[in-house]
Amino acid sequence: ADAGAGVLREIRRSELDVNTGNVQAVKAFLESGQFPDIRGRKTTKDYARESIEQIGHKEKLSLMFDEMEDEVQQELQEAISQAGDLDTELDLSYEEFLDLRMQERTIGYIKNLAVRHDYRIPYATSNGDVGMINLTLMQDGEQKGRISVRMQSETFGKISVEARADEDNMNIFVVTDREMVQDAEYAIDDMAEALRSEFGLKNVDVYKGKSDDVPYINYDKAADSIATDRLYEMAGVIVRVLAG
Repeated sequence: ADAGAGVLREIRRSELDVNTGNVQAVKAFLESGQFPDIRGRKTTKDYARESIEQIGHKEKLSLMFDEMEDEVQQELQEAISQAGDLDTELDLSYEEFLDLRMQERTIGYIKNLAVRHDYRIPYATSNGDVGMINLTLMQDGEQKGRISVRMQSETFGKISVEARADEDNMNIFVVTDREMVQDAEYAIDDMAEALRSEFGLKNVDVYKGKSDDVPYINYDKAADSIATDRLYEMAGVIVRVLAG
């Protein structure tokens, strides 16, 4: 029942209609932890290769989700019009048609979350697969903001990072599910240095911990806050290091 309540909470949070199709799509997405497999003019892999560069720019991120939604809707429309034409040989099985419908709903959910500054972003892993980044940004004061990232990477394993920034300082809390190897330690040091120098911060303090349960820190108020360009640019630096 808890899982069901979690799915319903997610659907309400993303302001989707509560109906069977959306419940099935969101449930499947949450259970899989995988970004939907778009196969339009651009594929999920194409988006994944470009996504890291978009993260520092809110408008580019929004456009990426618009484009994904267009791709999936176009694919679905083509399938529907083909199914309606009795003279056309169907390339698509009923299961594939349902998959497309599910994909459209899932992208709708992801796009609605993005409006709330809560992003699910595909990225290209070092072995050529597609991973997924969870990223949330919240502005909680004129110069104060928070960034939360959770993902799985070869260097870090499962990792959660929360950065809290004000005009001059940043505290970064890192939780991983395994001991950090030296490369990971160096990468986190490089990230702190890059944030300090790029944004003119006086102090960047990093706190590291290990836990079997790696949290994804979500901000209820993220939807109502308008995250600044500076916060997106900071998120871009953090994600580049984690996905590298």
